[in-house]
Amino acid sequence: MREDRLLVKLENVSRYFKMGDQKIYALNNVNLEIEKGDFILILGPSGSGKTTLLNQIGGIDRPDQGKVIVGGKDISSLPDNELTKYRAKTIGWVFQFFNLIPSLNAWENVALSLELSGDNKNMEKRAKDILARVGLKDKTDLFPPQMSGGEQQRVALCRALIKKPLLIIADEPTGNLDHKTGLEIVNLMKELNEEEGTTFVVVSHDESLKVVADRVLHLVDGQIIDDHRKPQQAMETL
Repeated sequence: MREDRLLVKLENVSRYFKMGDQKIYALNNVNLEIEKGDFILILGPSGSGKTTLLNQIGGIDRPDQGKVIVGGKDISSLPDNELTKYRAKTIGWVFQFFNLIPSLNAWENVALSLELSGDNKNMEKRAKDILARVGLKDKTDLFPPQMSGGEQQRVALCRALIKKPLLIIADEPTGNLDHKTGLEIVNLMKELNEEEGTTFVVVSHDESLKVVADRVLHLVDGQIIDDHRKPQQAMETL
């Protein structure tokens, strides 16, 4: 891989929990490289370490062993205040249960991401513009309880995108949606990935999402047992 395309690198990353004298590994010596512009799908059964892996990349948790390097910086060694800044400015999160604030309308939920990252210029206009980009032009003043699950997830996606993060991490983004709506959300994410060049790392247990991914990883018992990139994508990055 060309160094200028490398965005994320995990070097021998392990995360374990102690139970008596035993170590229970959530991640076990994981090595992983993610390129700029990748759309990666991580599959695995419950308890395989998928969310733990996302938490390492997202700076929510630290490894017990190894390094997590994002944008050339070892985030696993950052002090807590710098790690907080990293999470606010570098990573966009999309969750299974949307995590929108019920008392804020759609554009306010999106604008909050800008405020937390310290970028509060023209927040309302920018928030409404990006909501229009994902088909919610007429929903900007609605509150989360007034919207469907798919609409709420689009708002959550806008909240992640608006600060132009290095990468977006999505933890089971379709898990709380019906199959049709879930595919619509993932197709929208892929469209944004291709048009904006935004890097996506998506965790799921839904095998059907493989059709939109450039690269599919399978995680079992805290280890990557398979890493497959679609041939055409591999050709493009040689």
